[in-house]
Amino acid sequence: MQELTGWLVQDDTNTNPVYSSLPPSAKAYVLQVKALRDGYILPAQLGLDPTGTYILGFSLALVAANIYLVDPSTDVIILAQFSVVTSLTLQPLSPS
Repeated sequence: MQELTGWLVQDDTNTNPVYSSLPPSAKAYVLQVKALRDGYILPAQLGLDPTGTYILGFSLALVAANIYLVDPSTDVIILAQFSVVTSLTLQPLSPS
């Protein structure tokens, strides 16, 4: 979590005026691409809002056995109400 929050502090997707007019789904995509450039996996997730009227955009972070949702407009991190069955290693691939 410390690495995720530290990276989000350095990232400007939520503060850069260039992205301010983008809808949440586009901001999630921008955040995804920027994370990939820095070697992180933070995939954009899309879904309908509770009324079914528009698409919400957020990013997904898997940290150990927990799944977190990241709001790309605010950098708020929310623990999802579901988790992975077992804790995963922080480095799933051993060095070659």
